[in-house]
Amino acid sequence: MITEALAQTAAVALLTDERYTGRIVMVTGYDDVRIRRRVNMEEKLVLKALLRERRRSQVSYYYAEARRESGRESGELVACGTFTLAVAAAEQ
Repeated sequence: MITEALAQTAAVALLTDERYTGRIVMVTGYDDVRIRRRVNMEEKLVLKALLRERRRSQVSYYYAEARRESGRESGELVACGTFTLAVAAAEQ
């Protein structure tokens, strides 16, 4: 579930670019994804995605990470990885 949340965060980050308004984003690859820590139900995850590289106008690579926040620890890395995203036109 954490990996899916990271992929969706990267997709939302891509859709903030006005060039992709009204388009569909597909996750086409996961690279170097690591789950480093367990997360309990009472902990909050903070997800972040950063553009790493854009090769063609339709393919982008995002680094995404999840950090947990709880009363006892803050900012501990839980998961990270690189996600390949492709953009397609929405069918009318």
